[in-house]
Amino acid sequence: MRRLWLLTALHACAWGGGQVAPGELQPVVAGLVAQVVPPDRPVLLVGLRDQAGKRSGLTRLLDEELAGAMVRAGADFALSEGEEDWNPPGAVPEPYWGGEGVLLAGQVHADSTSIYLRLQALDRQGGQVLRTGTRRLEGRALAQRLEAAGRGAAAALAAQVQLLVLREEGGFSQQVELADQGRLQAGDRLQLRFRTGTDCQVYAWLYSSAGQQQDLFPGQQVYKGLLQETAWLTLDEANQVHTLYFVAAPRLDEDKSPLFESLAELMSQGQVKKFNGIEKIDQVVGQYLSRYAPGQATVQVSRQAPQRGEEEKIILGEGTVLKSRALLLSGAGMVAQALSFEVQ
Repeated sequence: MRRLWLLTALHACAWGGGQVAPGELQPVVAGLVAQVVPPDRPVLLVGLRDQAGKRSGLTRLLDEELAGAMVRAGADFALSEGEEDWNPPGAVPEPYWGGEGVLLAGQVHADSTSIYLRLQALDRQGGQVLRTGTRRLEGRALAQRLEAAGRGAAAALAAQVQLLVLREEGGFSQQVELADQGRLQAGDRLQLRFRTGTDCQVYAWLYSSAGQQQDLFPGQQVYKGLLQETAWLTLDEANQVHTLYFVAAPRLDEDKSPLFESLAELMSQGQVKKFNGIEKIDQVVGQYLSRYAPGQATVQVSRQAPQRGEEEKIILGEGTVLKSRALLLSGAGMVAQALSFEVQ
């Protein structure tokens, strides 16, 4: 039977490691990555949890440092944070096991003066503990970092989003430009690529005039500056209007069912027909997002054409060359952008 928990040493042995002075967090985390992460195997990074098995502002801050250290080290890794809480606290849930390569899991323990960070590299097939490392961090410096990060998140959140559309013509893929209330053809393919200016959670989805919802990016944590890509989606249902929503916020619930229940009620009342009434969908989305924006009765979903970045060249795996200027999105603590188009 596959073991579902492998962070056994976290509570059983002493939390050791040299203390780090303020301002030395980056090199210490880099040293921990060099000690624990195997250099020649793919790594699945599942995010840190505290001693209760939960994510927190502190674990997210250290996740950012850990991901940055992995990037600088040139590690072959993917991010998959999955469930917000782990139960029992030292347990790595079942879905992470059985793949190729190494699972990188960790726990953060805090006392009155210090923060302890422990990482373990685990074989995803057999479950063996391959490497372990622990570091002790100065608590006051991290508290100051958390306070500054909180102020920054409330002040501004930014994202660069590339909306790519391909159409097959004569056996070749042709790029198609798309703007709000534009039109596409059945069979066109759509992909999002984006980066955010801070660590945050991103959710992107399509909602059709037939009341159907399809996730593009399923509401998960992303890290500052790391490129994210959605899978290519083929638009195969004609005579419908689809609205693309892109939302980035410091926190978003995994359960989005209250949002889509409200939208389903709106659609059942017949208040939306193709482009007519799409502003009412925006209002429902804005009301739902207000729970993540304290003090705001509703969040304004933007449809204004945003500024664009400089032209970039994108080469796809099959050799197709695309040119794209990213949408430059920003907001006070949250980004909420919408774009509607018809598929003919």
